[in-house]
Amino acid sequence: MPQSNNHQKTFFMKPSYTNLKRNISRLALLTAMMFFMGVSKTKAQDVDLIAVSISPGLPSIAVGQTTFIEVAMRNQGSNLIPVGEATAQVTFSSVYLDFGLPALPVNFTDPCSRWVYLGNVPGAGTNNLFFRNDAGALTNNATCNFRFDVRGKIGVAGANNVITLASSLSPTATVNDVNGTNQSASAELTVTGTPDLTASQLFTTTQVAAGGVIDEVVAIRNVGASPTSAASVFNVTTYLPITGLTVTSNSNPTVTIGFTTYTLDNANWTFNAGTGDFTSNPGVFVQPGVLGVRYLGVRITRGTGGSAGSNGTVNQTVTIASGTGGGETPTNNNTINNSLTKN
Repeated sequence: MPQSNNHQKTFFMKPSYTNLKRNISRLALLTAMMFFMGVSKTKAQDVDLIAVSISPGLPSIAVGQTTFIEVAMRNQGSNLIPVGEATAQVTFSSVYLDFGLPALPVNFTDPCSRWVYLGNVPGAGTNNLFFRNDAGALTNNATCNFRFDVRGKIGVAGANNVITLASSLSPTATVNDVNGTNQSASAELTVTGTPDLTASQLFTTTQVAAGGVIDEVVAIRNVGASPTSAASVFNVTTYLPITGLTVTSNSNPTVTIGFTTYTLDNANWTFNAGTGDFTSNPGVFVQPGVLGVRYLGVRITRGTGGSAGSNGTVNQTVTIASGTGGGETPTNNNTINNSLTKN
């Protein structure tokens, strides 16, 4: 019986060169699309961090006076700046301005609740304060202000102290600042000084017999930050005739007390014998420091016979007028007193 052949033939189609080329092109296109999709996902978003301004609360302060410094920062970009990615640095003189002392709190405030004060890194004659938006993201097209306190350094005055503000994104920022030309600002703060006059007394002797003379030297010192700018007035004690003592301005050029000879400045001052006031002449100013000391001679003479007065003790006081010399302050060092004995 004849058998049928049920074997089937298997045919293999050989891929054409054209189809292979087409498939490779499609694969390359798909790979490129996936690549660019990945790039678009990881591309940093654009922001624009601006150091808008830095402004002292007052254009000038006196030594020892406190004011605030206000900083304005803005994100002008179309995207927010994430937490911890915006920084600001404020630099100012440590020669003329105090900051963050135990008796001077930083007093940092931020109504926006975005910025945090990180600390001060002192430099050569500078304070360098650092801030970062660790408290919140900076929304786009919004300005945030923060402030802190500074104080004029005691005993040092200086004009036109420059305060600078610099901003930048942090090194690990995930956003991109599109404008690097608006990241600085500056302002000036003048520290004005006031004179602070104080006096000391030196005597050739503190005892005087009938017919005797005591030479007193009054040293007027300026321990403040600025020279006097107006007439300076101080008073010495004068006495009633019953005491037998007369007080006059010493017209001699020098007085020697112990081993020290003092050059007197009486020619530059006017003495009122009725009140005991010495007043500096126009254009005579007391400069700060040891080189600015003015020595004035006072002569205390005791009469003789019936004009000698009775023996006993009297006070000789020097008092510097409050506010003299163009605002002398404070007044707790304006008076000095010594006792003289008539024997």
